[in-house]
Amino acid sequence: MTCITCFYQRGAESYIDLAERISFLYKAHNHLQSYMDPSQWGSVSRPLPQGPKSGQRERSNESNTDSGVLIQTEEQVGKHLKTISIQIEVTKFLHHCLKNTDSNAAAIATKYIANSKSSTLPTMFGTNKTRTDLVNMILLSGNDIPPAFELGLRIIKECNLGGQVIYTHTAREMAKHQRYDHIRQLLDCLVKVGMGEDDMIDEMIGACILVVADNPNEAKEAENLIKLLRKDSHKINAYILCGKLRSAYLMAVKAERVEDVQRIAGAAQRMGQTAVKNICNKWLEQKKNT
Repeated sequence: MTCITCFYQRGAESYIDLAERISFLYKAHNHLQSYMDPSQWGSVSRPLPQGPKSGQRERSNESNTDSGVLIQTEEQVGKHLKTISIQIEVTKFLHHCLKNTDSNAAAIATKYIANSKSSTLPTMFGTNKTRTDLVNMILLSGNDIPPAFELGLRIIKECNLGGQVIYTHTAREMAKHQRYDHIRQLLDCLVKVGMGEDDMIDEMIGACILVVADNPNEAKEAENLIKLLRKDSHKINAYILCGKLRSAYLMAVKAERVEDVQRIAGAAQRMGQTAVKNICNKWLEQKKNT
């Protein structure tokens, strides 16, 4: 893997740099393919991992260490091949995004990575934390979310990453930069692949609402985001958070949610929305007498 660690990654400051070095990924890929191909060894026997006997394994490891030969199973090599193949796709994708002068998405993604205080660019060759950053970077880089989502989903599945955490974090970052159409595209992608469970979708949207709740300039977008929530209880909470107490009240009384109306009355008192407080108290009084 020297092609990768020494020549592909070292000193790279952006995926433009990595794209210029993509030939090293192809070389590493070809080396591993040759290792897997018996015809490449000719009359020389390919070294194989030893059996389960500890004594044999210990002697084999000593021999391999002395000779400088790294022996891996076909499964291990196959996994390396898949990792390199995905990284080649990632490099091409992010390079295209960075070279697209019509898009500011790549700049947002680059800033996100810079703020993560990582010492190196995120690639498939790092830890799961690094790969998580990589998926976030991919999802934030393009103006067309579906291809970014498809690539990111492959990485999530291949590396067993926490998809819900990643998508929630990405949606929050999109909200910070007013990329509301991208949030909707991301939600649509999740639904199409069968990952659009109510709680997951509501957690993502809730994270976005937290970003815009206190910004009066984003009141309309906050309203639009609330409409995307699946569960009434989450919608009511979001309306309260955004100070839209009349909307919260109407939804709560329609569903006969006494505790929510009580919460809305308390919020109305704190926010000085006397009219809403009065109608809440009136409804609660009527409810008590029925």
